[in-house]
Amino acid sequence: MCGLAQPPPVATMLTSTKLILSGFLGVLACFALVLIGAIAGNRGAVSVTVTLLGIAALGLVVVLIILAAGLVLAIRGLSRQADLRTWSNIAVAIGGLGGLVLALAMLASALAARGQL
Repeated sequence: MCGLAQPPPVATMLTSTKLILSGFLGVLACFALVLIGAIAGNRGAVSVTVTLLGIAALGLVVVLIILAAGLVLAIRGLSRQADLRTWSNIAVAIGGLGGLVLALAMLASALAARGQL
């Protein structure tokens, strides 16, 4: 194996970053469900609206858990390992906190629209 070149090292992504980014995608998907439900509600399809808002509320609970886990992992990693304290990792952790607040606000809105809050 003398003449074979080594492959370049693969850049890995932190688990906390994966969780936070997937949480953002989940928030966008739930937001799309809420918008579709609002459009259906304006056209008179109340049962579709209630169903979509229920699915969005359940999805937002899962997204909240994902974002909270990602935020905890990010803070733990940033506090324990000095080499992880880059601007991009700090920005993702702050974005995860913002996403958590956004998901909570959307969950409260979906539950209020269904009359359960």
